Amino acid sequence: AETRAAAPTRKHRLNTACTFVIAPGASGANFCYELTECLRRLGHATEVEKWHGAYSKDIKRNADRLESFAKEAAAASGPGCRVLLVGDGYGGRVVAHLLARWAAGEPPPANVFADAALLVGYQLYGAAPPRNSGDDRLALLQALP
Repeated sequence: AETRAAAPTRKHRLNTACTFVIAPGASGANFCYELTECLRRLGHATEVEKWHGAYSKDIKRNADRLESFAKEAAAASGPGCRVLLVGDGYGGRVVAHLLARWAAGEPPPANVFADAALLVGYQLYGAAPPRNSGDDRLALLQALP
């Protein structure tokens, strides 16, 4: 397998107010309460309430839902506020999918970080590691800027 050099790290500073949009794991909303409480110390934190399903086949629809939620959060947060996507477990896969779409040329919503995110507990394998889940989760991460 070919290895590639790591891209230079971009440093983002939270010099302005920030809203954190949490994409929860497959279990759904309200399972990220510790993460939500920690992020609320840095800014506003909100969570996507429900996914369309929590499988690989649902990622595109869930990425659309997350993007819509991020747009609403950016509009509600006011001028000068930036939105950072935060993914927990399955939600991290949804965030990575959305970032990859933006990196491929689809325009991100205004005031949403398109080249930064916080991914918590990103699973590289499905329910029975090391058996691959049928989708290449690592390749998705490697495609990000």
